[in-house]
Amino acid sequence: AFASQYRERALSLAILEMVLPGFGYEQVMQMTPQGGLWHFSFHLTPDLPEMLIAGKEREYLTYFLQNYIYDPSSIPQAEIDAYVRDYSAPGSLRATLNYYRAIVRDAEDTRAAGRQKLTVPVLALGGVLALGEMTKVFASEIAEDIQGGAVDRCGHWLPEERPDYLIEVLPAHF
Repeated sequence: AFASQYRERALSLAILEMVLPGFGYEQVMQMTPQGGLWHFSFHLTPDLPEMLIAGKEREYLTYFLQNYIYDPSSIPQAEIDAYVRDYSAPGSLRATLNYYRAIVRDAEDTRAAGRQKLTVPVLALGGVLALGEMTKVFASEIAEDIQGGAVDRCGHWLPEERPDYLIEVLPAHF
């Protein structure tokens, strides 16, 4: 949104392990025989997720942190504890779920902004065991100058799983 709205100020953009609402997000949400990203629709549901997750934040987060990852040991227990503490704070879970609930409106806004492609360099990376090349493929719909692709030995949690790689590529890109 910033890169589109403030084109004269944005010098570059990095997109890590996501596809933009309105440009691929909806396709990624769809169910597959393997289950797909079922949790997107679950998170969109008003109030029910909060009711089912409250008091079970550790189980909920551990499921995602351990099942969308290449190497489960790359997120130490102390970090999981910090996530659980933060998600358990009053209002935190609802705020997180509201990100998903805003997707329909975000998709409309992103499609409108995407009518004029970005001209700044865009680095689009996805974990090989998660979105992989899809991040780059869908980013090419909103930008002219795209680099990136699938990151080896990585799932959904790029900063946690491959900080070494990001420390190398992000400063070079920016």
